[in-house]
Amino acid sequence: MTSKIGKLKKNIPGLRFPGFEGEWEEKRLGEVANIVGGGTPDTTVKNFWGGEVVWFTPTEIKQKYLSESERMITKEGATKSSATVLPVGTILFTSRATIGDVGIATIECTTNQGFQSLVVHNAQSNEFWYYWLVQNKKEFIRRANGSTFAEISGKEVRKIKVLTPSFPEQQKIAAFLTAVDEWIENLKAQKGKWEEYKKGLLQKIFSQEIRFKDEDGNEFPDWEEKRLGEVADVKHGYAFKSESYVDDGEYSIVTISNVQNGRLAMGQTSSINVLPKDMRKHQSLLVGDMLISMTGNVGRVCIVDQEGCLLNQRVGKIVVEKNIANDQFVFQKLNSQKFEYRMRSLAQGGAQGNISNDDIRGFILPLPSMKEQQKIAAILTTVDEMIHSHQERIVRAEEWKKGLMQ
Repeated sequence: MTSKIGKLKKNIPGLRFPGFEGEWEEKRLGEVANIVGGGTPDTTVKNFWGGEVVWFTPTEIKQKYLSESERMITKEGATKSSATVLPVGTILFTSRATIGDVGIATIECTTNQGFQSLVVHNAQSNEFWYYWLVQNKKEFIRRANGSTFAEISGKEVRKIKVLTPSFPEQQKIAAFLTAVDEWIENLKAQKGKWEEYKKGLLQKIFSQEIRFKDEDGNEFPDWEEKRLGEVADVKHGYAFKSESYVDDGEYSIVTISNVQNGRLAMGQTSSINVLPKDMRKHQSLLVGDMLISMTGNVGRVCIVDQEGCLLNQRVGKIVVEKNIANDQFVFQKLNSQKFEYRMRSLAQGGAQGNISNDDIRGFILPLPSMKEQQKIAAILTTVDEMIHSHQERIVRAEEWKKGLMQ
């Protein structure tokens, strides 16, 4: 009795739709689908190429539904090679180099030898097994082997054990996860529209195609050109010693890798518990501080959005003279391709280029009056907040989906 209860718990999911009960049946992957490899027609035979048969390579598996390939082969090329023609609905699964990328073919197609594709049997949902493969990618990587590059064989794929719900339950699960995917894609599309809107707005503002007026409806004064060093200073970071690093310390150290896409990305950081005695005041960062990467991917800027961060060497802090310029206006101008390209062109050194404080200070900054700067900054900051809000919703949705699938 005890072992039976244990088995029931093992083969029943923790989260389930109403109306479904009982254990999921344990099978091997080869029992729910035919596992089909691919092949490449002889590249020296012209008659095998440029035909009407879609032929995928692993680098093309970047989305859920797939219908177009970069190269096409002829029916003769498919017949005279191991590039098997796969039916509509086949799950294309990459099995070498990059293992575990997955897509569903919406037309008949073929693949090269870097695949072990799944043609699911009747009474099996290809959508369900698509999501199962996405969720279990690490298992395929773990089973791969090879000296030149990692690869998992069709034989190995066939023998992987899977828990199989009934066909109606597979359909229910797949339909729900598809709806979640569509929701996430809609959020991404909305974010993309805001990003495009901001891009166009920036171009029109900094080309002065769009100009603002004061409260009385009067034109603001003409813009001036100033070097960044005339309106801001660049402060350097601290050279922390690696032996002082601890796990989950009180202070997080901001390095060049954390300066990304206009915001501080603190996913992976080093930390310390005790501040060095010779630290300067500006090296202990405040929310709202503007930073710039000065090594590697130079010219990226971001705004500090959390407390307890310390400035590491090769990351600069741009301190704006607030009586001359609006810091958000300066940030919007520096957080641009033009500024980043300019800094890259000035980078010195070998594999990891470096820029100096003088390189940054020398950048020519178009500068309107303070009141116009404030109006511009307010509008662009509002758009940034919309973009960031959508990004946070996307992250939360993806984490929720991940939890559901587990």
